[in-house]
Order: sequence, then C-alpha cells, then structure tokens
Amino acid sequence: ADTPGSCTVCGMPLERVPGDATQAGPQSTPRVLALPAEAVLTTGRRQIVYIEDEPGTYRPVQPRLGPRAGDFFPVLSGLKTGDRVVARGGFLLDSQFQIMGKPSLLYPEGTAGGGITHAGHGGPVGPAQEPSSHPPSPQPSPHSGH
Repeated sequence: ADTPGSCTVCGMPLERVPGDATQAGPQSTPRVLALPAEAVLTTGRRQIVYIEDEPGTYRPVQPRLGPRAGDFFPVLSGLKTGDRVVARGGFLLDSQFQIMGKPSLLYPEGTAGGGITHAGHGGPVGPAQEPSSHPPSPQPSPHSGH
C-alpha cells in the first residue's frame, strides 16, 4: 500500500520497507535490496544466508529481512549491494559447517569441539571416542537356545 495503516487482508500494521529513492526514476518506485527466497535458510525463529567472501570461503550472516514478497525477501539490514549470496546449496554448506563444529543455522555459536551427533536426537552427545583396537565381543542372542 502507498499509505500507512493496516493490511486489508490480515489486519497487520503496515511498515515502510526502506529503499533508496535516489536510485529510482521519476515515475518508478524506489529500489530495495532483495534476496531470492531460496537463498534464505530458516528455523522459523532465525534466518541466515551464506556469503561468499572469496572463492571457496563462506560465512553465515543473519540479516534482518522484511516479509516475503513473492519469490524474494526485502533486506532491511545485514547485507549490502554486491554481497555474493549463496542461492543454491545452502543446506549442504550449512551441514558442512555443522560437521566441522562451526556456527550454522541450528548452532549459532557452533558446537564445542565439533562433537558427534547421534542420529535421531539432533544434537551433540559428547566428544568423539577413540576407536578400540579390539572388536566388540558378540553378544549371545536370547533366542539362540544356548
């Protein structure tokens, strides 16, 4: 909407999305920095994107985003024009950050020592243990009859 007030569909208060009116022509709307929606990884409470600092070097950034508008999110802060944002493969990159114990979508502070994750629990269970040089002893089956 062009005027302040409430959304005619849901009733939420409308907020002006900042843009640089100097980039716009006399008959056009102001330009707004926007991200493709597929670049944004979200938990529902937190949103991150990965930025390529140099070829093969990435870092997570937690931008402040406006409400989704079609296939894009307007960027309110945290990113600037020219930032190289990972648009595809973000979940793969995030999983590698988690494996290495670095800050990621689910672990904003990283994990201590790159702990291992037990399947089904979704969190670190403790430090990795050195493998034993002896294989585990077979356990008799309760149904073996011996």
